[in-house]
Amino acid sequence: MQPKSNRLEHIDILKGLLIILVVIGHIGGIPTLHKYIYWFHMPCFFMISGYLFQAKKKKTKNIIITKIQNYTIPYLFWSIFFYLIFIPEPIPKNIIRVIWGGSLNSLQYSYQFWFINALCLASIIFYFFQKIENNIIKNSLLIIMITITYLLSNTKLLTFYPWECQTVPLIIVYMFIGLKLKDIQINHYKLFTIFTIIIFTIIYDYFTDYRFSLKGLGCVTNPIIDLLLPTAIFILLNYFSKLLSQSAISLFLTQIGSASMFIFFTHTACINIMKGYNVNHILIIIFCILSPTILKAYLSKIKYSNYIIGK
Repeated sequence: MQPKSNRLEHIDILKGLLIILVVIGHIGGIPTLHKYIYWFHMPCFFMISGYLFQAKKKKTKNIIITKIQNYTIPYLFWSIFFYLIFIPEPIPKNIIRVIWGGSLNSLQYSYQFWFINALCLASIIFYFFQKIENNIIKNSLLIIMITITYLLSNTKLLTFYPWECQTVPLIIVYMFIGLKLKDIQINHYKLFTIFTIIIFTIIYDYFTDYRFSLKGLGCVTNPIIDLLLPTAIFILLNYFSKLLSQSAISLFLTQIGSASMFIFFTHTACINIMKGYNVNHILIIIFCILSPTILKAYLSKIKYSNYIIGK
């Protein structure tokens, strides 16, 4: 096994920071903080997928199969695992819910699973999108995807879309942005621009109550801010993660980032169980982050476990 590169280490740190924010956002309790986290946390995860994209010289069929396996197997495993714990509804109804996925699969343990459904679809389409060599065609398609997203957000053709497919066009745009940010270098001008975008958004929010929610395209209203703000925060957090990779806390955050998929699948179930016992929110956050991180470290030693629980 090759040693982990600095790039992957700082990306694991970035994933660690973001998954902590995801847990905090899902606990609630502080409405304003919840709103601010939702402005960028999911788009940043999609940007990470684009950032890490590599054009592999494998057969297209094998790449598609691998992507489906990487997302679908953990999705099905955790859907079955938590169903057996909670048993929230009859089995036939749950099977339909899991197969259709997306926002329809929103039980007390699965309302975040739409992310995996949509990312699976987007990753496959993005692979083909990156095969397009003509930049005019590629940029035109990006504009079309953005247009489709905002048309769908104002047109409810379906109550629940299969595998949250209506979010895929915008996710591909975020992935493309992440790919283009791979080699960006931070300087004083870029930092000034980033903070200007953030401050402008806060001012805009003061007058308009700006909100963003990609799930179900529930609150996707301003294409300029919806794209610029997550991009600015991604650049800032990516830069901050590189600094943290040289600090004493880097190993801790790297481990959390490596377990981010495990944390993603398990945290809402833990939150709902612990809230039922009136556990302090801080303790819930600590438990939801540390327990999966420790378990993942042990389970990773078991062959094929990562394919089942999520890499």
